[in-house]
Amino acid sequence: MAPKHKSSDAGNLDRPKRSRKVLPLSEKVKVLDLIRKDKKSYAEVAKIYGKNESSIREIVKKEKEIRASFAVSPPTAKVTATVRDKCLVKMEQALHLWVEEMNRKRVPIDSNMLRQKALSLYQDFSKGCSETDTKPFTASKGWLHRFRHRFSHHYKKKKGGSPEVGSSRSA
Repeated sequence: MAPKHKSSDAGNLDRPKRSRKVLPLSEKVKVLDLIRKDKKSYAEVAKIYGKNESSIREIVKKEKEIRASFAVSPPTAKVTATVRDKCLVKMEQALHLWVEEMNRKRVPIDSNMLRQKALSLYQDFSKGCSETDTKPFTASKGWLHRFRHRFSHHYKKKKGGSPEVGSSRSA
């Protein structure tokens, strides 16, 4: 029986892997100008820069952020910096301290408990922040994964099979 999927290098034996090239902010602004002022199509601009059309569309989609970053950053910068929600940062620090305290007390924490605690802490911290600073927060699985990575929390398997949260910093 033949495999369902081709191996990753099946058709690319003679070609080297294409490297990922990020356009500097100055080039992104030129791309935006070509589309807005010169009325070029996405396909034409993509061909000029040797990029996929979807990459050009993504640049246009983020036009406001790119132009704002270009105004304040050096022209050779390649990426725009995003500012994190202040309430979210405070909540994550408090949640990290809570996890450390639970670890000291040897209380097992599962992901649902951690997400619920994050939501309640965020609600408490968002009351003290201005309305313009706060953004909707859902404590998604993606957020939880990034939180654990940021604060070096790892999993310890219990004998029952479900993981509990631990920290590499606790003794």
